[in-house]
Amino acid sequence: MWTFGRTYYNISPNYLVGGGMGLNFNTTPPTVIPSFAAGYGVAQASVCDTNGNLLFYTEGTHVFNAQGKLMPHGDSLVADTALYKYEGPNFDSTNIDPTSGCSQGALIIPVVGEVNKYYVFSHSSYEYYSNPTYGKVHYGELFYSIIDMSLNNGAGDVTTRGVFLDSSLDESMIAVAGTHCDVWVLVHLSNVPVIKAFHVTASGVDAVPVISNCGNFQYSYGSPGSMKVSPDRKRLVVCSFMGGVELCNFDPATGVASNARGLSNNDADTTNKPVTTYFSYQACFSPDNTKLYVNTSNTVYYGYILQFDLNDTTLQTTSIVNMDASVSQTDVQLAPDGKIYFFHHDFSTDADVAIDCIENPNLPTPACNYKPYAIGLYPGSVVYMGLHNMYVKPLRGTVTYVGHPDTGICAPGMDSIALYAPAGYNHYIWSTGSTAPVLYASNTATFILRSDNSCDVRYDTFSVKKVNDVFSLGPDSVYCTQSVVLSVPVQNAQYLWQDGSTASSYKVYTSGTYSVVVSELGCVHADTVQIGINDVQQALGDDTTLCSNDRAIQLTLNANVPAGGQVMWNTGSVIPTITAGAGTYWVTVTDGACVGTDTISIYAQNCNCKATVPDAFTPNGDGKNDVLHTLFENGCPVSEYVMRIYNRWGNMVFYSNDLNNGWDGTYHGVPADAGTYMYELQFILGTNKGNTLHKKGDVVLVR
Repeated sequence: MWTFGRTYYNISPNYLVGGGMGLNFNTTPPTVIPSFAAGYGVAQASVCDTNGNLLFYTEGTHVFNAQGKLMPHGDSLVADTALYKYEGPNFDSTNIDPTSGCSQGALIIPVVGEVNKYYVFSHSSYEYYSNPTYGKVHYGELFYSIIDMSLNNGAGDVTTRGVFLDSSLDESMIAVAGTHCDVWVLVHLSNVPVIKAFHVTASGVDAVPVISNCGNFQYSYGSPGSMKVSPDRKRLVVCSFMGGVELCNFDPATGVASNARGLSNNDADTTNKPVTTYFSYQACFSPDNTKLYVNTSNTVYYGYILQFDLNDTTLQTTSIVNMDASVSQTDVQLAPDGKIYFFHHDFSTDADVAIDCIENPNLPTPACNYKPYAIGLYPGSVVYMGLHNMYVKPLRGTVTYVGHPDTGICAPGMDSIALYAPAGYNHYIWSTGSTAPVLYASNTATFILRSDNSCDVRYDTFSVKKVNDVFSLGPDSVYCTQSVVLSVPVQNAQYLWQDGSTASSYKVYTSGTYSVVVSELGCVHADTVQIGINDVQQALGDDTTLCSNDRAIQLTLNANVPAGGQVMWNTGSVIPTITAGAGTYWVTVTDGACVGTDTISIYAQNCNCKATVPDAFTPNGDGKNDVLHTLFENGCPVSEYVMRIYNRWGNMVFYSNDLNNGWDGTYHGVPADAGTYMYELQFILGTNKGNTLHKKGDVVLVR
């Protein structure tokens, strides 16, 4: 949103309404707002929020809120009234408005590091020295005030007024963003080619400026003019109504201006009309920094907009934009829509009747597309010279991302946890929409906080988990076993047992007191248990078979008897160890309430018994020696038995894996021929499972 002021300096404004107008760039094309701007004259500045809604505006002496109402302390921003004490007759205090006649008499920039606070820089004009109506005062003075928009129910108020910075200045004043969350406020001395840069940082306004001896012409006392900075902040253009135009380099890191070069219009096609830069009043750069547009005239009544090609190192004028010479002492301003605007002057009525536009300022003329009467003014409007002095924000500083460890809401006993925003910021927005510096979380969730101090931005991520890790190791107990495992029924936590071990379980071998502390996300729970270990488990071993071989069998059996325990064998023995032969044995051990028992059976067998096959058999049905069997000793265990019988041609005539199934002398159900046959045996005798025996021989079948 832009403001622009009225023509006549001797008309007292209605400060509650505003005597000028404004341009609203929230519409396309921008629209005129009547009765908007503060006061009269050329000094105008305003500021909007991020959504384009007006916050306040000023002409440098007074501050008006968005409704056009004077803020409660919004008058006399420039100084104490004693500074402008009238020394002549006919003093009228209502006419004192020291800034409105200054070319760039009002400037708004944010207070660095604050969200709702703004500086208003006020620059008094030379008229207050030269015009006896107002008395003899100092000219070209610079002040600043502070506006806090959080006051007066959000309508704003002035908290600091009229802090003096400098004097003896010409009418130029602009702001340039620095390189890291800072702003330079630039002014120009009126009688020497010196540019002063006041540094505005989070620490405030530095009253000691950076001084640049830059330029070749001197501003004469009372000479109005202006400065503009290129969008890339690398160049300054300095205009003097009586002096000319100079182009300077600028370093936004240091605030230093240098290498001033004067501009000439010798190459301009004036269609035989003489053009001079003598009455140069305002200028501005194109958005791409390649063109410079300068308002100049051959008299104070006929004016041209000249386009300079900055890629031309000779800085010669390339063309005239408006061949109708339709401008006078008007500002030339690059707007938020990327176009350049200035007033169209009707010299027959000596009034600015419309706003002209350069629609494509990056292109050379005529492609830049000069459009006269682009925006019409309201009938009867009287405006002259002044357009909005541009609002400048500090360039964004650092953006920091911080991920916080998970935080626990310890239940039971805790309903919520407080999440605190970091200090040093003045605006907060949580992912929940809250703007408070503290957020109370009551459930498992992830929260994101953006902290902003209008310079640096920080993003914090908080992960919150509701933790209920109350647990028990169980009641105090006595276990009739060798060991017991204590387990914590809490997952993904930290564990600390009484001996410093950190596993989620603990194996107990001896009686005693055992404890564990469980920690999760700052939530701590603990438990202690008394464990008794009475190991009465018995293990006599598996049932076993021993080789007797006609010898006595003896095996030692040991009972597990804890100190103080009692033992009883089925043999009647009450000692822990006995010697056992073949038979079944059991033992019972008692220790308090613990009872342990076990049983074992011991078997004896002949492990090396003999196996034989008869030399002949007679399968004639007489009931004697009719079937061929393998003969084993009585009581001899046999396993994995196989018998095969072959005839003389090598054909297998009999097969059996059953010890009780012998050959009856038939082959395929038919009696086999008498004669000699070969047998083959495979078996295991006794308990020697690892030794398979093979035996071959001949047998005679007799008919």
